[in-house]
Formats: sequence, structure tokens, C-alpha cells
Amino acid sequence: MCGICDNKVPNNVEELKIDRCDNINSIPYYTNLKELYIWRCDKITNIPYYLNLKVLKIIDCFNIKEIPYYPKLKKLVIYNCFNITSIPHYPNLKILYIGTCNVNTLPYYPKLEVLKIWNCPKIKSIPYYPNLKKLNIWYCSNIPSIPYYHNLKELEIEDCRKITSIPYYPNLKELLILWSNNINKLIVDNKVNITTDNDTIKLLCNFEASSKR
Repeated sequence: MCGICDNKVPNNVEELKIDRCDNINSIPYYTNLKELYIWRCDKITNIPYYLNLKVLKIIDCFNIKEIPYYPKLKKLVIYNCFNITSIPHYPNLKILYIGTCNVNTLPYYPKLEVLKIWNCPKIKSIPYYPNLKKLNIWYCSNIPSIPYYHNLKELEIEDCRKITSIPYYPNLKELLILWSNNINKLIVDNKVNITTDNDTIKLLCNFEASSKR
């Protein structure tokens, strides 16, 4: 039995991890909570509002439908949570990982620096994030294009069949392309380290512009 069930979690706790706790159907309010991790807790349907929360990870929680607004949140991870269809606007969010869920729209996050999206077929577009430095898109069949991000340094695209071109990113350092051989336009600097599969390598040879100085 975990600490929540037998009331052994102190009220001033700052980090809380709940992993496969079948006896929990609600989470108490903790005044100073800053990090919350929830794994495989099928009976939990709601998450309380925590004023000081900075990190939230929700994995394999099939009955959680909504995520509250947390004004200080900096990192959000959602994976395999099919009933979550939307996420709030978090003004201080810097890192967002979202995978295998039914979210259909990504809000605008002015401070976002890292974005990872995988297996989210309902997402059809990615907003412009002025501070984005790292972008990973995997198995997203309905995203047709990627915005221009001036500060982008790392880009990974895997099995995104609707993407046909990649903008020129002046600060790009790392580029990975796998199983996305519908891409027919790519312009990169010679300094960019490119990793790809054999089929895409053949395609790269036919680009109208493969380098830019």
C-alpha cells in the first residue's frame, strides 16, 4: 500500500510519484507540491490544482480527461492517455512531450523550448513557438508542414508521410529523417549533421538544393 492510501505523505511534500496504485481514486492537495508523476492509475479521474506545480507527468492513465491550469508549470509529459483531448495554455511551459493520445490542438506556448510529438494522428498543425530549440515529430500522419523556427537547433522527423518540405533553419545543428520519403525539398547548411535511412539518402541526392552556405 502506498503512502497516500495510509496518509503517510507529509503535507509539505514537493515531489510525488504514484505508480500502479489501484487503490487510489483521488489525489490530495499538497501546498508545496512542485513535481507530480502518475503512472498506470486507472481509478484516478481528476488531478487537483497545485499553485506551485512545475513538472507534471501522466503515463498510461486512461480515465483522466482534463488537466488543470498550472501557472508555474515548466514541463508536461502526457503519454498513452486516450481521454485527454486538450491541454491548457501554460505561460511558463518550456518542455512538452505528448504521445499516443487524442489531443487535437496544440496551444501557443511563448516560452516553449523543447517539443516532442509522437503518434498523435489528430494533431494537424504545429504553432509557431518563438523560442523553440528542439523539435521531434514521430508517427504523426496528419501534420503536413513544419513552421519556420529561427532558434531551432535539433529536428527529428520519423514516419510523417504528409510532410513534403522542411524550411531552412539557420541555427540547425542536428537533423534526423527516417521513413519520411515524401520530403522533396530540404535546404540545410553544410554544418548540419544529418542522420537518415537508406531510402531517404537516395531521395536526398535528388534535392534541387541540398546545401546552403
